[in-house]
Amino acid sequence: MSDLDPYNQVVRQHFVNPAHAGDLPAEYTDTSSAEAGESDFGARVRLMLAQRDGRILAMRFRAWGCPHLIAAAETVCERFTGETVESLARFEPQRLMTMLDVPVEKSGRILLLEDALRLLYRAATGNKVDS
Repeated sequence: MSDLDPYNQVVRQHFVNPAHAGDLPAEYTDTSSAEAGESDFGARVRLMLAQRDGRILAMRFRAWGCPHLIAAAETVCERFTGETVESLARFEPQRLMTMLDVPVEKSGRILLLEDALRLLYRAATGNKVDS
């Protein structure tokens, strides 16, 4: 990333070619989804997963926002597919921010993704969401 280019190579790659964008295929039956958004900033992310026996078979996302948010959602789907549903509870936002070189002023986008992951974890495990 240079002073003139606000996006590093990982962000560019995941933004241009997001393999996990879109909806889950209809073949999956045990699915969960969650959404978080900041309407004031025009950023929103919806995460979906399919699971069997506590293991994530597939993850997909829909995101509205900047390239950092889209790249972060892609990275999260890539990272957790094949892992246990319990692994969602161990998401490390700072690690993702470092990997994507997210500027401080855009850190709210990663926290938005963290909120969606927390809600997705609760939906997938049957835990109730705090009021």
